[in-house]
Formats: sequence, C-alpha cells, structure tokens
Amino acid sequence: MKAAIDWKAFPKIELHEHLDGSLRIDTILELAKKDGVRLPTAERKELEFLLSPLESDLVTYLKAFAVTTAVMQNAEALKRVAFEMVEDWYADGVVYGEVRFAPELHTQKGLSRSAAVEAVLDGLSEGRRRYPVETGLILCTMRHLEPSLETAVLVNQYRNDGVLAFDIAGAEEGFPPSLHRAAYEYCAKHSLSTTCHAGEVTGPDYIREALEACGSLRIGHGTQLIQEWGASRVPPGTGSLTGLVRDRQIPLELCLSSNVQTRACRSLAEHPFPEFLKAGLAVTLNTDNRLMSATSLSRELQLAQETWNLPAESLRRVEQNALAAAFCPPDVKSRIRAKHFS
Repeated sequence: MKAAIDWKAFPKIELHEHLDGSLRIDTILELAKKDGVRLPTAERKELEFLLSPLESDLVTYLKAFAVTTAVMQNAEALKRVAFEMVEDWYADGVVYGEVRFAPELHTQKGLSRSAAVEAVLDGLSEGRRRYPVETGLILCTMRHLEPSLETAVLVNQYRNDGVLAFDIAGAEEGFPPSLHRAAYEYCAKHSLSTTCHAGEVTGPDYIREALEACGSLRIGHGTQLIQEWGASRVPPGTGSLTGLVRDRQIPLELCLSSNVQTRACRSLAEHPFPEFLKAGLAVTLNTDNRLMSATSLSRELQLAQETWNLPAESLRRVEQNALAAAFCPPDVKSRIRAKHFS
C-alpha cells in the first residue's frame, strides 16, 4: 500500500487565483457588518452554500463575485483580504503565489484604481513579513467592459512594487481576446508580462487569438484546447494549435474543480489534464477561486493524484512547470528552486 502523501507539506506554486474568489466566509460577514453591506443571507452556512455553487456554468459561477466584491470597496478591506490570502497560502504549503484581481471592480464607493492596487500590495507585503511565502500580483481588466488601457498602464506603474502581469477575465463567450489587443500591445511595448483567460468554455480559437493576436505568454485555463484533439483524444501534430502550445511551452493554468463547476469539463474524469501532461504540454494546477470552488491547491493536487493514479513525482514536475512559468524576477525564482526543488 502506498504511503499517503502529505499534500500540505508538498511545496506548491499557485499561478491562478482570484482575490475576490478566495475570501473567508467569516471575513465576508465581518466586512459586511462593518461597512453596512447587505448580503443575500447573514447565516454562515447558507452564505457558504450560495457562494460555492455546484456544477452550473461560467455565467452562473461568476454571479457569486457580486457578493464578494461588494465587501471589497475600501482600502482597509482589500488589504485585509490580501493579507489573509498569504496566510491561507502558508497554511496550505504554498511557497509562491500569484493573485489576480480587477481594480475596476473596487471603485463603487470612490476608491481609485491605483488606491485599490496599493491596498492589495500592502496586504501582500504584510503577509510576506509574517510568513515565508513569496507573492506577486496580476491585474485584470474585465473582458466584457469597454476596452481600456488603464489596467495595463497600472501594471507598468507598479511593476517595481510587486505587480507582475496583465490579464483579461470574466464571461468569455462573445468577448474574444482581440477586443483588448491595444492593452496587450501596450504591454509588449513596455516589456510587461501577460496572461489571458482563453479557452475555458469557448473553443481553441480564443487560445490562438490570445497567443497570436495578443502575444499572451500564458493561458488561463485553456481547457478547450482538447477540442482540437477530436473524439479519440490523440494530439494533433505539426501546424496545429496544440503543436504551437507544446513547442513554445506555453504554460496552461488549469483549475480542476473550477473547470468542472463551470462545465468546461463534464466531469473530473474527463478533464484533459492527464492527456496534456502526457503530451508534454507545460501544464500547471491551480485553485482559481478557493471560496467558490471550495478547494485549496493541496486539494487540487490530491484530486489529480487520486483521479489518475499519478505518482507524486509527476505532480512535483507540474509544480516545477509552474515555477518555471511564474512571472516573478529570476532571483526570486532561483531562491524558491534552491530551497524547495533542488
């Protein structure tokens, strides 16, 4: 019998987690009471059930974020939530984490986008002082809103303060990456790193567009690349999008639990993670939203190991993939590698 793996002791790299999708229930209740925010329910278990929906679809899944962002409309709340994210990472054995959020969603009560960014950076900084976790911040703009360069400009403005990259997020269908091409071109001009939610629930065309039209360095989710493989799930060869992703080792930020919830995959067993891994793609595993998906990075690794009977060494390689894909400076990456992966 194989010895049980202590997943929390397993050094982990988190590349895809949303700040507004990973709050603690008690924090939501406390912030709502303090700031006079009306919640759908003030009963803890009922709220937890409402914010962690079962299998639905991406649009339904995203509705829960209206609740969390409602209590994240001032600097004090943002700082607290960011600090608690580092604390939760540490408790779960995450040694490096990149968190992302959309500053534009936190201006409903007069907070500026730059003040929102600074508050989150302050919370992450306080977390690093208290816990041995390296952190980075990715700024998102919402793909369904009017295209704007402002978020990309903020990435450039705070690039030396812990902001690492630009992303677009939100409901995917009908809002292709090219709508935000100007922001990606700005990032390329200023040597800023980029990722892009693409191919989560739409087809491979959005992934190709993110790479070729926008020059994204990583792909958020990318699950629907499997559509290109056909019913047999045999990877296509030279000239295919899969071949491009494999040959260029484009990191895929996969999220098992979330992908099942949003029906990006019909079931965990049908998730393309093992096929992508076997085909040599640069796959990573992430939580996406710890609250909405009722998960942790340790749980995601355990799900992968148990579902596909993977050896621990395979998942350690996945974590090394994630470290290689991280947007942090080379010295930070080297320090983490020497301490946890040598």
